Amino acid sequence: VNEDEIPNNGIDDDNNGYVDDRNGYNFIKASSDIDDDNDHGTAVTSIIAANTNNKTGMAGVCWQATIMPLKVANANGSASLFDIAQAIYYAVDNGAKVVNLSLGALVDQEDMRESVAYAAEKGVVLVAAAGNSESGGQKVNSLYYPANYQTVLAVGATDKNDEVASLGNASFISHRGKNLDLVAPGVDILAATSGKDGDLYAKYDGTSMAVPQVVGAAALLWDKNKNLTGGEVEAALLLSAEKVDDMTAD
Repeated sequence: VNEDEIPNNGIDDDNNGYVDDRNGYNFIKASSDIDDDNDHGTAVTSIIAANTNNKTGMAGVCWQATIMPLKVANANGSASLFDIAQAIYYAVDNGAKVVNLSLGALVDQEDMRESVAYAAEKGVVLVAAAGNSESGGQKVNSLYYPANYQTVLAVGATDKNDEVASLGNASFISHRGKNLDLVAPGVDILAATSGKDGDLYAKYDGTSMAVPQVVGAAALLWDKNKNLTGGEVEAALLLSAEKVDDMTAD
């Protein structure tokens, strides 16, 4: 909650350049409307922070985490790299400690690259999806951006047997390669939906679902020790993870 902003009055009360950003911001429409019209954001958020011990649905990894919802993708799941970069700047400037980037593109772009560098300079942990493919080929050995940047934790997906997702055990191939840092479960992951189709929960696949599990773990570490730096959180995650076969696809 941005306490310095009065909601729905059409005024940029805190003079930060964003009108009515009381509870996040919509970078597509330049508005405070953060309603989910795709389900992807709701699913990812629930994996990070869904309430637990309530006999309802599923539990988030860090169920007391505070979420800053920043909408960059439309109803079809498409997003501009510029909007993503602006959202990263916003998150960093408004106190986010870890940024979930369950998205990506195969192209390196200056706006994105500069926003990632800015976040790293400020000690903010960025966690991004390695990428998914529906068929084989050399491109599965190339990570999506921003995951492919050195300062971003790149996360691939595994199945219930701790094997990297491939067409043999999943509906997609998890991208992998030398810059892949971690893998986490990303096949048949139960998560919340926006409820627009009547179902409150569904199972999802993809590296997008693996990323929030790493983000949730980072939030748990910070909850345990609020004096940790972003670099120390990243190091703890990397040093405590087991290597899984086929992460690099060499």
